[in-house]
Amino acid sequence: MFSGIPVFALMALIAGSDAQIACAAPEHKIAPAALKLGIYSNTEADARKFAQTFYDWYIPDMTSNVPVPSSERMLTQRAGLIDPVLRGLLKDDLLAAQETPDEVVGLDFDPYVNSQETPSKLKVGTVTRKGPNYLVSMDASDAKGVVTPELAYRNNSFVFVDFYYDYGKKDKQDNLLNILRTLRKQRQTK
Repeated sequence: MFSGIPVFALMALIAGSDAQIACAAPEHKIAPAALKLGIYSNTEADARKFAQTFYDWYIPDMTSNVPVPSSERMLTQRAGLIDPVLRGLLKDDLLAAQETPDEVVGLDFDPYVNSQETPSKLKVGTVTRKGPNYLVSMDASDAKGVVTPELAYRNNSFVFVDFYYDYGKKDKQDNLLNILRTLRKQRQTK
C-alpha cells in the first residue's frame, strides 16, 4: 500500500511531522498531511469530508509541475484509495496507452475530475446512499455534478469504487468502470 515511500517517511507520518517528505520522484514533495488517509466512520458526513479532502489535495497536485500526470500518480502514490477492481482496470488502460503512444487507445481525460482541463476547485454537493456505498456529487463553480465518485467504506476509511459522469441528459450518463471495460473490449478486438 505504501510502496515507494521510505520507512522514515512513514514514521514521520505516524509522528505527525510537518516536514516535507520525498515520494517516488525526488523532485516531487508532498506534505505529510496530504498523505494521511485519516480514520473515518461510515457516515454521510465522513463520506463528504473524505471526498472534499481528496479533491483539495488532488486538484492542486494536478497543476504541480511534475513529469508524471496526477491521474497516473494516483495509481502509485494513492493506490490504496482505489478499489482493486477499478485500480486493475485503470492500470490496464494506462499500460495500453503507454504501449501505443501515437494512438488514443484508452482514456483521453482525467477520470477523477471528468475533464482534460484542471478545474480550479471542486466542492461536495449532494451525498446519497447507493446500497452500502455513498455517491458524492462534486460541483465546480460553474456546474453541478461534474463528477460523482462512489465511495465504499472499508477498514475505517473510504475507497473509490467508481466515478459517474453526467453529460446533462439522463440517457447520457456513464461511469468509469463501464468506460474502462468498453475500452478494454475494443482493444482486444483489434
